[in-house]
Amino acid sequence: GFFGRVYKAKHRRTGQDVVVKELKESDPSARAAFVAEISLLKVLRHPNVLRFVGIFCKEDKLHLITEFISGGSLDNVIMGKELPWALRIKWALDVACGMEYLHDRRVIHRDLKSENCAFACLVRKNGQAVVADFGLARVLEGEILTRAAVEDEKTTIRPRTMTIVGTPYFMAPELIMGMEYNLLADVFSFGVLLCELIGRIQADPDIMPRLNNFGIDQDTF
Repeated sequence: GFFGRVYKAKHRRTGQDVVVKELKESDPSARAAFVAEISLLKVLRHPNVLRFVGIFCKEDKLHLITEFISGGSLDNVIMGKELPWALRIKWALDVACGMEYLHDRRVIHRDLKSENCAFACLVRKNGQAVVADFGLARVLEGEILTRAAVEDEKTTIRPRTMTIVGTPYFMAPELIMGMEYNLLADVFSFGVLLCELIGRIQADPDIMPRLNNFGIDQDTF
């Protein structure tokens, strides 16, 4: 991972296969980012979002425990395979439901993609797609919303200036160009993911036509 090493392990009490992510960087900024990821995952509860299991500290190193996803990354599952349209559409809806849940709680993912390298979208053994890899995720404008607060939330989150992070092929133009951005940056990334999932067109700009501002060239596409 970006800040740590990742291991597959077995939970002693439950016998459940889990993933253990160990913080390898000792500088304060890396630890703060890792703690932020843990704090976020602890409060997320949705079938299409990676499930938090626990945390522990060993030899002064912080560890995050999450569920183990045996089906692999979405990228590995979809590329080069003839899959039923119904299954592709189901996975798209699964990811959309997970992202809707996050956005309702003002959580911006900032690295949504199908690629294997960061496992941002995974597929469970039962065929359910989940959103994972929250190392770059942030909560916009204050604390994460509770379910009750979500029902009352009617305001639109204004764009704001934040760090330029993500995977270039999936990043929204405003993010790449260092402009203000908000939750819509995730929507752009989801659109690129749909091109891969439904259209079987790789995000590589040599294959997926782009404009000078890094947007999608819809006329050529």
